[in-house]
Amino acid sequence: MIYGYIRPMNDHPQGEQEKIIYSYAQGRHGDQEFGGMFIDEMVYGRVNIFDRPAGDELADRLKEKDIIVAARLEACFISMENAADTITELLERNIFFNVAETGYDLTTDGGQIIFDAVVTFSDFSRKKRSRETRDAMTKIKNYGGPVNRNCPIGFKIVRSDGESSFVVDRKERGLAMKIVEWYDSGVKWSEIVRRLSKKKRSNGLKWGQKNIRVAYHAAIDGFPGTGGEKDPFEILEKDREQSRKARLARGINKAKENN
Repeated sequence: MIYGYIRPMNDHPQGEQEKIIYSYAQGRHGDQEFGGMFIDEMVYGRVNIFDRPAGDELADRLKEKDIIVAARLEACFISMENAADTITELLERNIFFNVAETGYDLTTDGGQIIFDAVVTFSDFSRKKRSRETRDAMTKIKNYGGPVNRNCPIGFKIVRSDGESSFVVDRKERGLAMKIVEWYDSGVKWSEIVRRLSKKKRSNGLKWGQKNIRVAYHAAIDGFPGTGGEKDPFEILEKDREQSRKARLARGINKAKENN
């Protein structure tokens, strides 16, 4: 089954995107049954495709070997890293997300090679930013400034006499444990995002797809914080490495079957 996804934009209205998607689908996957067009009409800012109403409905329909086609990359994702992570997760389920403007097809070996290069570049950018952030935090700490700019899950920041530190936030830890309970009982990430849409962390930031997943792993790992053990970034990197290994193994098995 092939599905289309649209989020109208001022310079790329709905009708124009529909034409692009239908043309791409017919030209490359004409033998596939078209399952419909999913349209999120609002501008969702920094919200991933599957955390939007139509995107969430689309996620419920997806099965192995299905294909999603969108006209524009920015209509679906909030960054290149977000696109790489989301598409990788779909590939692990043997579901293909093709964006017409990119010109490649993930159902082909050539398209997969191009996407692997995108993932590599995204990982490099992510790690580079992380190193720069950690270097900056080290300098701040050495010169007597705040211990950290970002409060880890399960902690809240307190300031006194120009210094800052983290203390246990039992309310946030209880909520993180609730996230574990929900997800382990089969509740989807998008549904958890909706349930927490009106709640905020102790630092005032909203709960979103990324920090909800970090909270899940932080709760499982006993809220490691910043004491030199694991931190949320490293937890996410571990998940990405497991995803890369799984995709590589699947590619090797597929090649053996073809031979």
